[in-house]
Amino acid sequence: MKLTKRPHESDFKAFNMFKPDADQVFIDIGSNRGEAILSMLVVSNFETRIIGFEPNPLVFSKLKNYFRQNRKVELYNCGLGSENQKLDLYIPFYRKWMFDGLSSFKYDSAESWLRSRLWRFNEQKLSIKKVNCQIRKLDEFQFDPYFIKIDIQGYELDALQGAYQTLYTHKPILLIESISSEVIEFLEQFDYQFFSFSNDKFNKGIGKLNTYCITEEKFDELSLS
Repeated sequence: MKLTKRPHESDFKAFNMFKPDADQVFIDIGSNRGEAILSMLVVSNFETRIIGFEPNPLVFSKLKNYFRQNRKVELYNCGLGSENQKLDLYIPFYRKWMFDGLSSFKYDSAESWLRSRLWRFNEQKLSIKKVNCQIRKLDEFQFDPYFIKIDIQGYELDALQGAYQTLYTHKPILLIESISSEVIEFLEQFDYQFFSFSNDKFNKGIGKLNTYCITEEKFDELSLS
């Protein structure tokens, strides 16, 4: 991963509008190789701590080493879900190359993405590695998050269910990739509204890739001018 002065996705430019309190944190659920963490560092001048969760031990050691000298970044080698348990993480390999960004706690999610998108896909060159991982509930950490990014390949609802009290108490801004109807229904009980972000502004509706979930109270606090 190369150091860059631009976020890896334009959605992170919205950080220029954020107003976190000094004791609040940013949380990255599904940190992978640290692209989102790096984007948070690049686009904001906040002293806000960034908390990263990555269950895949094959990439966690590299992630931890990359940010080892950054006092703002705190990393946990576990996944987040609706209950404390051990789960198998499925990691796809193709031609012996690890597609760790597509790892999932659901076998079908880990296996199907490459099958439908790779040109001249060869079934015999696909393998799925199974790694047993620790899963914890976000509520147990008792963080006060201003912002949470979630990209965990179909396991988003489970992670949010384990963050029920956190969502109820703090109403953090959420950024969720490929948001599902089940996740939308779950978040509506907390009065979340849904936005895409393009041309440096929020637009009502679901994003093409990522969707911001923001309560009316939090939205009114943003620096939109």
